[in-house]
Amino acid sequence: MPATTGTAKGFEGLQVAAFESRLADEMAHLILYHGGRPLVAPSMREIPLEENREALAFGERLLAGECDVLILLTGIGARTLVEALETRHPRARVLEALARVQRVCRGPKPVAALRSLGLDPGITVPEPNTWVELLRTLDEKTPVGGRRVAVQEYGVSNDELIQGLRERGAEVIRVPLYRWAFPEDLAPLHAAIEAIAGGRVDVVLFTNTHQVDNVLRAARESGLEERLRAALARLVVASVGPIASQGLREAGLPVDLEPPHPKMGPLVREASLRCREILAAKRAGGQGVESIVRHPPAAGSASGPATHEAAGDPLARSLFLKACRREPTSVTPVWLMRQAGRYMKEYREIRARVPFLDLCKNPDLVAEVTVYAVERLRVDAAIIF
Repeated sequence: MPATTGTAKGFEGLQVAAFESRLADEMAHLILYHGGRPLVAPSMREIPLEENREALAFGERLLAGECDVLILLTGIGARTLVEALETRHPRARVLEALARVQRVCRGPKPVAALRSLGLDPGITVPEPNTWVELLRTLDEKTPVGGRRVAVQEYGVSNDELIQGLRERGAEVIRVPLYRWAFPEDLAPLHAAIEAIAGGRVDVVLFTNTHQVDNVLRAARESGLEERLRAALARLVVASVGPIASQGLREAGLPVDLEPPHPKMGPLVREASLRCREILAAKRAGGQGVESIVRHPPAAGSASGPATHEAAGDPLARSLFLKACRREPTSVTPVWLMRQAGRYMKEYREIRARVPFLDLCKNPDLVAEVTVYAVERLRVDAAIIF
């Protein structure tokens, strides 16, 4: 495996694996541009449902004026929805019905899809385009209480989003449109998994959560899952954004960095800038960095492998305490000010049975809701007020 140094810039010869499918060529070119050796293996393909019963049933309600808000989660899903409805209704009538409802686009891809259809995108959700920002945007711009809200899904249902809508008093209409399957040619995917498991890869890039599921499934079926997991703990795992990061963590995999914007270009650039110091820290300490890196270090700031004096003392190795002591750390220290998390299922369950002031006066419950946030965000420390 190529040696790593803290002075080299970019990938500079490191082997970089990615599982992008539709934009596989673009991903390979980006890795090459930043000096890496690309190993891009498509991990999935989108399969329209054989019987779009839910979509067609939604179409009947849409044309009858029985939908108030339509949430579009993906661009290809928006286009697939129109194509599915066109099998039963004239295109002009479908577009007229879509124009009458309040449209909410989770990110830039559904915005582009609607514009290609000649429709105004309506309300757009800001980055990082997760269900948290989506619900907050709805609260601010078009409250959903008592309204019929359709959610165009993209292979799996977002339980947190659905629950959040129902808690706000919406009647939720799920509109599943397609599912994810393995690519028809599995040889490149198996080859990439074998290369990672065999220690021949330095950096792995994930651009969506479905890639995580398919990679682990393929590794499991080929008997390499345990070796793959062990290898991923030693190399750099880069996630395109919060949704992919959540999928990685739920699968028990590390997330070493995340770009400032959840797009493929910033992902590759950020990984090229930070991969060597992260590799050095992981190989020196034998542990995953497990820290979200959203921005490169500021000019003049200390960066480099974490020191490991007093190896027997966990507090001495704490990234948080190292930053407090102004010692060099493997990541840029970031202070994040936030509440316990009204969007978190665990917090809502406690609040459903405990008044807020009683919660504040109960040290055990205060610690519990704080720990939930720490575990979800995978930060290094939390302060209880």
